[in-house]
Amino acid sequence: MRFTALDLVVAGLYLASVLLFSSGLFSLDKSVGSWLLSIFPNPEVAQFALNATLSGTFFILALIAAWPTLRNNTVLYRTKPLLAVGMIPLALVAMVIVTAALVLVTGVNPQTSVNQNELQALVQVLPPEAMVLLVVIAGPFVEEFLFRHLLIGKLSKYLNVWVCAAISVLAFAMLHLVGKETISFAALSPYLGLGLVLVLAYVLCGKNLLLNYTLHLAKNLLALLVLYAAS
Repeated sequence: MRFTALDLVVAGLYLASVLLFSSGLFSLDKSVGSWLLSIFPNPEVAQFALNATLSGTFFILALIAAWPTLRNNTVLYRTKPLLAVGMIPLALVAMVIVTAALVLVTGVNPQTSVNQNELQALVQVLPPEAMVLLVVIAGPFVEEFLFRHLLIGKLSKYLNVWVCAAISVLAFAMLHLVGKETISFAALSPYLGLGLVLVLAYVLCGKNLLLNYTLHLAKNLLALLVLYAAS
């Protein structure tokens, strides 16, 4: 698989948005944030509106770019549906085991990240339907498109697949912290565990983007259900 122009557009726009967020230009006390606050007085809702707009845009562009791949990926669901569905609980258990193993090996306990705290604040003010669209539907697909489909599926045409896998794990974990808090292993470890399982699933299951999206979607849905149950 080779990179297409649309692949590069999506990746470029996403990287630009990450840089803007990390620089503080998208914070609520800047021009864009102030304008959103004039429409949505609640800061959490204003931040959600910005994130939803960006994620929705990236989701549509990534879906168009990946559509031929997704159509091919449906073969697994048609020919081996039990395997595809059975991968979901296996992956969820593997994420817990890998994260626990990281804790045992390093001796560093995971900490609740700023990203997680932001989600906990959002569930207090937003209906589940809105959070599902962002956290369960759009977010996981955009991340799988960028960090698995592009960084492994397509970049591995030029680099060793396991080098690409390592880049994917680190970039995926860093994404959830950059611009929000100091990078530390304690904050990174939950995302390293998640990223490692998703990378292994992608590489070992034939680089199936649709399968990986399903696994990531299921993980985020479970996490969101836990947050709403605890709120």
